[in-house]
Amino acid sequence: SVACLGEGSIGAVTKVVHRTSGNIYALKAIDKVRVLDRDFGRQLLAEVKTQMTVTHPNILRCYDYFEDHTFVYLVLEHAGGGDLYRYLRARGPLGEPDAAHVFSQVASGVGYLHGLGMVHRDLKPENILLCGDLVAKVADFGWCAQADGQ
Repeated sequence: SVACLGEGSIGAVTKVVHRTSGNIYALKAIDKVRVLDRDFGRQLLAEVKTQMTVTHPNILRCYDYFEDHTFVYLVLEHAGGGDLYRYLRARGPLGEPDAAHVFSQVASGVGYLHGLGMVHRDLKPENILLCGDLVAKVADFGWCAQADGQ
């Protein structure tokens, strides 16, 4: 592992480098005990299922997952720019052209999800991750649901 990217209520995300390829990923380690204690098992399953099946340039990619006795691990696309919330806190508001650029990408990703009958249900600046040149990626599918309520 290279560096801790962040921690949440059920786990942490670490920047990792693949030993053979040198590719950089974000490894999300989700504590099974915290998930079960909070009855988040359904949300975890939804997150894994959604991110493994959805492919769109503005949706954070999940390449693989695995587990051990303590954690479920998601191997995610690494978004080197961090989340939109921290970006705005550090740099201040975006200018109108950049704001329109980011918003259109988020709308594209969310529109794609809606076209698949999925609703994100937790869209906020903390769940919009940034790559180079303000490429926005919708992330964190723990609350994602089918539009029909399932």
